[in-house]
Amino acid sequence: MTELSNKVTVLKYTALLCNALVDHYIHHSIRLSEQTLISRPDSKSTKERLEMLKLGITKVSFIFETGRKYHKILEIDSRGDQSTHAFVDKETGDVFKPASYKSPAKGVRYNLLDEQSRNDCLKYAEWTGGYLYKSFI
Repeated sequence: MTELSNKVTVLKYTALLCNALVDHYIHHSIRLSEQTLISRPDSKSTKERLEMLKLGITKVSFIFETGRKYHKILEIDSRGDQSTHAFVDKETGDVFKPASYKSPAKGVRYNLLDEQSRNDCLKYAEWTGGYLYKSFI
């Protein structure tokens, strides 16, 4: 692959990772809402939230911003507050957990250009970030 095609491929898989994180958030929230309805079956707000979630509508999102060296994946919560979820090296596809809002921690967690590593990353992706504490490389 050329350097440009690597960058385009990393960009595509970074977007897929953001989508996987939203999907996980929605499925997790659906399970919680269904459990809540067992103990509080008359909860109108929970029923409304569950309906919205089943339509794929949520106030939480995952986006990425492109910097000089990394794509920074951000979680935006229902109030609009942002937190750094992960960093992806634009050239190599290496995925890192954040050390801070602005920089990645040391130690590659996944690589989006490696098929097995990418599949593991997308398979284990959790909106809470727990998958970043496991390294499959």
